[in-house]
Amino acid sequence: MNEAGQIKPETLLHFEGFTLDIQRRGLYRGKERVRLTAKPLETLIFLVENRGRVLQKQEILNAVWKDTFVTEDTLVHAIREVRRALSDDRDNPRFILTIPREGYRFVCEVLAEAAVEPQQVASISATDVSPVAPSLPLPVPDTPDRIAGPTRRRRWMIPLVVGLFVLIPILLIAQQASLPARLMNWWGIGHTPVKPPKTSEQKLLTTGKFSAGKPALSADGRHMLFISSIESTEEKTPDGKIKTYGDLFVRELATGHDVRITDRENPSGDIPVFTADGTAVVFSNYHNKEKGSTLPDLYKVLSRGGPFSNSGAPYIKEASGAGFSPDSQWVAYTKHLPSQKALWISPADNPEAEHREVALDGFTPRWSADGKLIAYTTSNPNGGLGDIWIVDAASLTGHRNLTNEPQQLYGLTWTPDNRFIIFASKRTGPSLLWRISLEGGPIRLLTGPTGDYAAPSMSREASTLVFSHYHGAQNLMVAEGLQAETRDLTNDEYHRFPRLSPSGLYVASVMEQPDFGEHLYVTDLLGNHTRLSERPARHPCWVAEGRLCYLQWDQTNAETRVLEVNISNLQAPVTTPLTRFPGLAEWLAINPVDDTKLAVVSTAEGKHQVVLHDLTRQKDEVIAAGSEYTNLRWSPDGSTLAWSGLKESGRESGGIWLIKPGIDSQPRHIVADGYGPVWGADVIYFLRIGGPSGLWEFNLKTNTERRIRDWAEVPYFDLVGQHLVFCQLGSSGKNRIYSLDVE
Repeated sequence: MNEAGQIKPETLLHFEGFTLDIQRRGLYRGKERVRLTAKPLETLIFLVENRGRVLQKQEILNAVWKDTFVTEDTLVHAIREVRRALSDDRDNPRFILTIPREGYRFVCEVLAEAAVEPQQVASISATDVSPVAPSLPLPVPDTPDRIAGPTRRRRWMIPLVVGLFVLIPILLIAQQASLPARLMNWWGIGHTPVKPPKTSEQKLLTTGKFSAGKPALSADGRHMLFISSIESTEEKTPDGKIKTYGDLFVRELATGHDVRITDRENPSGDIPVFTADGTAVVFSNYHNKEKGSTLPDLYKVLSRGGPFSNSGAPYIKEASGAGFSPDSQWVAYTKHLPSQKALWISPADNPEAEHREVALDGFTPRWSADGKLIAYTTSNPNGGLGDIWIVDAASLTGHRNLTNEPQQLYGLTWTPDNRFIIFASKRTGPSLLWRISLEGGPIRLLTGPTGDYAAPSMSREASTLVFSHYHGAQNLMVAEGLQAETRDLTNDEYHRFPRLSPSGLYVASVMEQPDFGEHLYVTDLLGNHTRLSERPARHPCWVAEGRLCYLQWDQTNAETRVLEVNISNLQAPVTTPLTRFPGLAEWLAINPVDDTKLAVVSTAEGKHQVVLHDLTRQKDEVIAAGSEYTNLRWSPDGSTLAWSGLKESGRESGGIWLIKPGIDSQPRHIVADGYGPVWGADVIYFLRIGGPSGLWEFNLKTNTERRIRDWAEVPYFDLVGQHLVFCQLGSSGKNRIYSLDVE
């Protein structure tokens, strides 16, 4: 507390099991303090306090190092130490996102609360109350007697301590008995970061060759509107490709039957919607571009099929983003005026006749299911920060800001009970779906962090949420020979860490899917998939043909499990736990000669190191520490371990390294700018950082390098005999539409 007896804001910041104590200048995991040196800690504090926005590198340097002259390398080293402490992955970050050529952004959801000053806690004897962890603040009533002076404070200390002694156990018991959340949150008991639901709850609604997006449900929840593409059989683009057009489709959800309701319309702008009675669809487009206008108009077309309205008159001129009242009487929309984008409301049957202004600036209006409130945003969906507001639908008064956090928004919807608003936002980096209550409380995450989510929609009569999801593609490619032609093994999927089986006939990889998360799959050379993990998996490694190991993070116990799956019978795989490591472990490598010996990169207690583990003796040996290590690989004879540093050119820890455990005291640096080593016969294959890209070979006998194959940027590859597999980053991904049942 300060001298006035007031609780300081945001002194404890919680995120995914960590607590950042601003007053004590410390980072905690539970009750244990995480070791972090001064400047990296200050860097983390500055990032978290400015969460949700991109911090330029110079801005961070000015804030943390102030008048001290340092280079950007100093900041890079500080960020690296922070990532180690948080067990964060630079390539797949949960906390700190690197913005190339700009800076960094803290992207994890943060729950902020107040804490007691250290001296106030220290003033209470350890014999008076039970020990309290730094992450559990003890709020003290602000009374005139308390702030009157030292004498009066001492007089009230005994009853205060006695009261706390009695009340704390009661609250701890009440926590198990579902004490109201607001009271529990006030006392800081039971605070845990909000977690998204299991991604397996998401159901894929659209597939196929083309993207599908901007879904909207009808009021009765029986039909879904969306935009997809069609091919024009008689037209081609200048480069000879078949020309495609975007059009509106309506799906009957019970049967899955789709009806196209526009013809080569290419709708653009805000999200299209059903009218309240579901008989028509209203969407925005820019038909007046040919006439010199860059403003959109709203158009209406029948939702059950019928005459296309491509050349018809606009429903509302120079407007976008419509929403309809449940009684079909009113339409709200964004009116594009010369100096502003005002939110107007008009009679639905004759919107050009009259209007009332709801807000000076407003977008994406949506009535609550009972028709009493209108929600809208001040964030332009085409680019611009803003908040979510609600207003009384009858009087258009009583505007209330729900979010108080300027952010880029794209789409919002009400839950059928009129209590919550679900919205798409880039508040923590990627566009995710969030839920906020009209009654207050924290903003809660609804979806996982894979890809970008947008355009949420719910009906007045069902608890099903539909939304669009964009996910990039990183397909598996195979070739029979180092210079042979390649072919796609997968189609518009996102694979990582590919490993070929000893026969080269199967590929193990981790596939990211928005509806399932990150799981281990095995794929044959015909492209047939089999999923092998029930929980998220990383870094597979073959033990032998039919035996595969992988790593699995156990968040409850803060440890990494090593699991083996026997796929001799691929229809009935059997999984067995082998061992576990404290903290985060990555880049599993099984010795090909003695499968009781394995290696991992461990980041337990914030220390990055290469650890050898003996399964027979359950004994660990650290063979390298104090640098960065990725892509561990044993040599075919099991004598030598190879790895690479981070995939950034010019780093001291970068390139390819070798060490003979038990023989070498220090690793040997063989390639300066390379990563992802894969062993061959007396050679190591690798990918080049910077300079000429492609597949390279380092000859261990002559210590010479040569380029084997040209290809675009490839993040992962593997090679067994003449079988080559690699991950090829797709030029673009696709939008798909998913559904999710929301409680």
